[in-house]
Amino acid sequence: MSLYEHQAKYVLRSLGVAVPRGICCVTPDDAVSVAKFLGGTAWIMKNQIYPSPRNLRGRSIVAGNLDEVRAYASQVLGRTKERSTVDHRTNRLCSLLIEEWIEPKNFHYLALAVSWASNTVAVVASPGTIDSFEDVAKVIAANQRVFHVDPNFGLSQDQAIEVINSMGIPRNAALQTARTVQLLYEACANSGAVVAEISRLVIDVRGVPKAVDVAFRFGREVPELFHALLPCGKGKLTGGKVCQSMN
Repeated sequence: MSLYEHQAKYVLRSLGVAVPRGICCVTPDDAVSVAKFLGGTAWIMKNQIYPSPRNLRGRSIVAGNLDEVRAYASQVLGRTKERSTVDHRTNRLCSLLIEEWIEPKNFHYLALAVSWASNTVAVVASPGTIDSFEDVAKVIAANQRVFHVDPNFGLSQDQAIEVINSMGIPRNAALQTARTVQLLYEACANSGAVVAEISRLVIDVRGVPKAVDVAFRFGREVPELFHALLPCGKGKLTGGKVCQSMN
């Protein structure tokens, strides 16, 4: 099983996690219509590909006007030559996620790796933007926490607060961000993901944490560095409950 980013965000949004407003499109005309509907003067355009153990996130650009929206959509939708921009199963980019533009500042990184066999979760959290798995490895080396979790109750608020204390979260957003950590674990349980990442978590002006870049990873999509996080070791990060198909 795999989830595109817009599907992973659907899981989070259904649990109450704030995500940017966005809509998937499959044609350049769709892309322009979506940008008009969202409003604003700039939009994030994200290639929808399945997570890979080699990529932290799919390619994205910022479009500053509707002509740029149409040009990029025309350039990439349906292309089959550039493997970095296509789905690794179909060898074709089928959709773009168009989202409202989020000012790129005060980002944080949050990831959970779950061993359902031992009811253990490793949490990696850090202030600042993470742009590669090399950055993630440095964060893991410097700042990781491993908790035993009762699957009937999930991460406790105390555990979640312990996580966010290392992230430099503003005081007015502390409780909501702690709740986001708890809901990220719940999303893992609901989807069967073994790693859930919010590689860009931003706190908006109201103090609301918003998941800007999201990836849920299953099986072969899990990078090697996450397997070493939990005591059970490589090959033991097996999924829990399996979610229903999401459109």
